[in-house]
This record gives sequence, C-alpha cells and structure tokens, in this order.
Amino acid sequence: MSTVYSIETLLEGWETARVNFHYQDGIPKSRIEIIDFKTNTRYRHESMCTIAFKCVLIALFLPSYTIANMTFHLVRTISLSLFNLLEAPQIFLRGSYDILKAPCFALAMECAAIFGICYPIQGRVYVGTIERAWKEGSDPKHDILHLKNKDRQLEMLKKLLTDPRSEGTHYLVHCFQPVGGQFDSKELLSPNI
Repeated sequence: MSTVYSIETLLEGWETARVNFHYQDGIPKSRIEIIDFKTNTRYRHESMCTIAFKCVLIALFLPSYTIANMTFHLVRTISLSLFNLLEAPQIFLRGSYDILKAPCFALAMECAAIFGICYPIQGRVYVGTIERAWKEGSDPKHDILHLKNKDRQLEMLKKLLTDPRSEGTHYLVHCFQPVGGQFDSKELLSPNI
C-alpha cells in the first residue's frame, strides 16, 4: 500500500504519489508519478525546474525538428508511392497533408513550450496534447526510437517507409506524454495509489 505525499507544491487537483505496479511476472515495482486527479491522468515525476528546462530545449530545437519531420515525410511519401503504385494518389495527398500540417503544429507546440517555461505542469500537458494531436493520437508505445531492440527499430523503420498503414511514429517529447490513467488496467493489474 502506498501513500500520497507532496514533494513540491503542485497545482490544485495534482498530487505526487508513489505508484505500485504488480506485473504478471509477479515482481512488484514502484515509481513516483504526478497525477492529475481531475482527468485521472498519470505523468512521470519530474521537478518543476526539469520540466521548465525541457520546455526551453523544446523551444530552441523544435524548428530543426520540424524541418527534419517535413523532410522525413517527403522521403516517406516518395518511398511509399514507389512501393505502392496503385495507391500513389492517396499516398501523395496524405504525405502533402503531413508536410503542410507540420509548421502549424510546430507553432502551437512552440507557444506551449514557451508557456511551459513559466508554468511547467500546464506547459507539459499542453505540449504533450499538441504532440499527440500532431501524431494523430498514435500510441507513444509505437515510437520507433523507444524500442529496445535495434533490429526491431530497423524493421519498424522499413515498414514505416514501405507500408502506408504502418503504426510506427516518433515523439519528440516522449517524456511529456501521459504514462496512463489512474486505474489503467492495460498497464496495471493492481494499482495502489
């Protein structure tokens, strides 16, 4: 059984808690998380200063990331069109949409990151929400860079470049994404908060 305790002053409705996990392998694990009790959303615990510093880094490096993202989608569109000639018109339209939406989402994310420098928790939520919308709600667990197996990463990248229905994605700020709900049964068998 764990108890909720405050490490630092958080916004109303937010608490820091030690969360116990009971995985199917039978080995209990625990970690400290920040929980938004209004939405029952759990986030990794990081200090306000750490979140604010990450917002500074996002604000500085997001323009470069956006250019790289647009270039990747251009290469992906060409690659998918070559491997799937019958679907080339739809792939071209989809690729064009992905390229054109990048600056819009990047601008919104940039504003949220700048806001997050002064208001870290809200900024983290906004940046994470905007990025999930940019990735059209794809699961952060499909982030190709967070796969532990290098062969699996290459396989996922190859599938991303050849299969228009690939689930692979890349999150710039994986650490700003929620880690689950308060009672997320997919991840936890028996949460104690």
